[in-house]
Amino acid sequence: MKTTSGYRLVLPPGWAQVPVRDSGPGTAHEVISAAFRKPPEGIPRDAFTSARIELERRLEKMIRKAKQEGRVERVAGARGDDDRPSLRVEYTVPVPRPASGGTGRWMVITFSTLGDGDPSGEYAATLACLFDAIMSTLRWT
Repeated sequence: MKTTSGYRLVLPPGWAQVPVRDSGPGTAHEVISAAFRKPPEGIPRDAFTSARIELERRLEKMIRKAKQEGRVERVAGARGDDDRPSLRVEYTVPVPRPASGGTGRWMVITFSTLGDGDPSGEYAATLACLFDAIMSTLRWT
């Protein structure tokens, strides 16, 4: 029997996987540089460069936080006016048992979107369908 060491998901074209566990200095720069090589038509280069720098800063912060907290997600309580409804999709899947036996484990993968402000609208439903399509590619490694 094979031992499970992780999983893979196939991402849509143009999406990038951020290697949090194996990240180092420069990971955020590499990801952002690969995703945003040149400004779209009509966007001034200085505005594009400024946006890339900000995205890189935010991604670096998210990577650092994820590494520090061990990939833990928390639901923040409502904060008055900031509380908005969202569409949430949750998959709970059994993790294959290791060859040595052990107890059963489960993995929960969640998706949440505000959509275009209407969590029951067409845009949110389209994003949920995209998440479902990505989840259909889940394979254990």
